[in-house]
Amino acid sequence: MVADVNVFVGQQRFLRLIDEETWATVPAVDPVWVDVPVTDYTVRNRPKRRNGQARTGSYQRRYGANPSGHPSGNLVTPLYGFVNEDLEISLAQLMMEWGFADHEVKFPRSKTAEWQYVGHDNDQRHLGLRVNTATLAGSEAGIVLTLELIGQSSVSFTGAASPPADRNKLVEFLFEDSTFTLGGTPLRVSQFQWSVQRNLDVIYHNSHNPISMPKTQFSETFSITPMKSNKTYDDLRDAFGMPELAGQLVLKGLHNGTGDTGNFTVLTIDFDRLSLIDSDESGGTGAIMNPLTFDVLKPDTADNGSAMTWTEAA
Repeated sequence: MVADVNVFVGQQRFLRLIDEETWATVPAVDPVWVDVPVTDYTVRNRPKRRNGQARTGSYQRRYGANPSGHPSGNLVTPLYGFVNEDLEISLAQLMMEWGFADHEVKFPRSKTAEWQYVGHDNDQRHLGLRVNTATLAGSEAGIVLTLELIGQSSVSFTGAASPPADRNKLVEFLFEDSTFTLGGTPLRVSQFQWSVQRNLDVIYHNSHNPISMPKTQFSETFSITPMKSNKTYDDLRDAFGMPELAGQLVLKGLHNGTGDTGNFTVLTIDFDRLSLIDSDESGGTGAIMNPLTFDVLKPDTADNGSAMTWTEAA
C-alpha cells in the first residue's frame, strides 16, 4: 500500500488581522485578532537580491546573497456586513477603512497579519502591513476589494488559533443591492470601480528591513459603465474645460443579526467632485455601453474627496 505524500492545501489556510498601535509591533495589551475570510492572499517575504559583479576572469557569477527584503502581495476579499463583536464594526468597514481612509495621514494605519494553516506547520506572521493601492470593483460577478500590501518584516511561527465556527453568518455584499447617483440623478450601471494609489516610499538605509514607510500621494479614481442612451457625457468630454459632477455610491450587505438594528450593514460613499476624464463606448454590434472615468478631487473645504458613512437598515 502506498501512503499519501503530505501536501499543503490552500483551502486550509485562514487569515487573522490585528491593528497596530506602533508600526510593525503586535499590541502587548489586550490584543484583538479578527478572522477575515479572503479569496486570495499572496503576501510573503520578498528578498532583495545582490549578485557580485567583480571581474574574476570567469563568465560565471561567484557570489549571491539576499541582504534585505520586506513582505508584499495582495489581499482579495468580498465585503461582509457581519459585525465583529470585539471591534463593534463590520468586516466590510474594517477592510474598507484600511484601504480608503487616511487621506491626509503621512503614515497610514498598519496591521499585522497571521496567515495560519490548520495544522500550524506553515504559519507566517507579516508585520507592518500598509495599503499601497486599493481597488473596489463591482459587477454582476460580485463586489471585490483588492488591497496591495507592503509590510516591514515577516517571521515564521507556530500558531494555536482555530478557524471560527460562525462563518455561516457571513454573506457577501451583492451588486444587485447597490445604487448610484451622478449629479443627483439615479443611474443604472453594469460595473463600478474605485481605486486609490498611495505610492508608499519603502526606506531601508543600512537595515535588513524597512525603517520607515510614508505615503507620498493619495490619488483616487472612479469609473462606472452605464448604458449609452444619449450623448450627455460625450458633450461634457468634448467641451474640454473642467466638467465635474457629484456622485454617491450606496452598498449594503446582510449582517444576519450581528448588528444593532435592521438587517443590513450599509456603506454610503460620497464624492463631492468627480472630474470627468473620458466618456467612451463599447458593445460592438450589440447594446452600447458608456464607460465613464473620473478623477476624485478634494473640495475647497475641510472635507476629503471621498467620504464613507456606515449605517444599518432594514
